[in-house]
Amino acid sequence: ALPGLVVREKIKILVKGGMSRVKMGIQSGSDNMLEFYKRPATVAITNRAVSIIAEFTDYMISPTYDIILDNPLETRQDVIDTLRFTYNMPRPYTLNIFSLRVLPSTELLNQFEESNTSYMSINDKSYTLVQPTFANILIYVLDIYKIPKALFEFSLKYVYPLGKKQREFPITLAIIRSIYMAKRGWRHMGFLDFSNFPGLIGKLGFLFWKVGAIKHWHEKVLARSNAYLN
Repeated sequence: ALPGLVVREKIKILVKGGMSRVKMGIQSGSDNMLEFYKRPATVAITNRAVSIIAEFTDYMISPTYDIILDNPLETRQDVIDTLRFTYNMPRPYTLNIFSLRVLPSTELLNQFEESNTSYMSINDKSYTLVQPTFANILIYVLDIYKIPKALFEFSLKYVYPLGKKQREFPITLAIIRSIYMAKRGWRHMGFLDFSNFPGLIGKLGFLFWKVGAIKHWHEKVLARSNAYLN
């Protein structure tokens, strides 16, 4: 979904019809970066869309929002703006956290070359692996838990953009990301959605689907949502 296309009545109809998942690209909480990415939305429009979707989160898997990190053109304020936006978003939600990678023969590549700024290509490293900076770790933490406001504001003192030399915390990132992945899986389990699980757990999900357990659970949730939405 695009933020500008999110309308309450539209989401209501979709949820009543059985929609169980919403995914929307936020990319950044900075208007400066949204303009850079040429996104058809502002922070205000995105915030309105997130607030509308939040009204229906009791009847679906936690909505998923895409976030792009590690943009070497971001300023410190851009990073802080994204962190503040994430902190203030209504819960529950899940973040799809990506590291910016540049594809060849794209306008994004031209933008970086014109500004004479170094960048990471899609061939250099997986876009799911972010840099182990304090700011990136904080994004993962906010997905897991809304820390107290005072602690959050204090933490912003140690947030820096990618372009600034800073200490990195690869072990801390690995631990926090593991917790994030576990909680993300738990959110899907609550709706008996096994699509993101590999191996044995994925096969268990297929068994639940085969015997009708998943269908029964979805019908129960759908009946509950219709009772509320009517």
